[in-house]
Amino acid sequence: MKIFVALLIVSGVFMIPITAKALTMNFDAGINGDPAYTEGDLTVSATHPTETAHLHFGDVIGGDAGNNELYSHINCVSFHCNNYEFTNANGLWDFNSLLIGPCDRLPSSDPCSATGGHVVLTSDLGHSFDLIMNRQPSETFVFDWLGITTLTWNISGNGALAMDDLVYTNIDTTPVPEPGTLILLGSGLVGMLGFRTKIRKNV
Repeated sequence: MKIFVALLIVSGVFMIPITAKALTMNFDAGINGDPAYTEGDLTVSATHPTETAHLHFGDVIGGDAGNNELYSHINCVSFHCNNYEFTNANGLWDFNSLLIGPCDRLPSSDPCSATGGHVVLTSDLGHSFDLIMNRQPSETFVFDWLGITTLTWNISGNGALAMDDLVYTNIDTTPVPEPGTLILLGSGLVGMLGFRTKIRKNV
């Protein structure tokens, strides 16, 4: 009887589906000027190889008032680019979507209040997304780049763009037994049950 119960438990455990939950990086706790920022399982780092590399945070997207955003500095050619790289503590992850918009809440006197900018998003798997955005409403772009390790945000030339609400999904890398392994395990338990029953009859 105990072996039969064990068989049911093992079968039940391997039949339970594992559903990954989408998470959102909203940058609200970011500190302007820091070289890196971690929220949940994602870390974003400034990647330009100079002492000026740092992250920019602020309430800069007009349609998203009251929330912090991460944005890139202008004047990339002659000064610094503040390109960003995202990595996940779990290794592999899915990049689902991202809100992108111009820095239109900054005062006109601020050097980062450009009319827009040119950004290129890439992944270590060869994905690429090229966007030129001027003074227009912010927009959420759907990517669904699956199984990536790194995501890069590169501002090109002079300009400024901001991002918010980066939606991602962690990938569960826990090994899952193949169907053949499960069948073999189940057959072994059933065989043990039958052998034990036969012994009892012969006693």
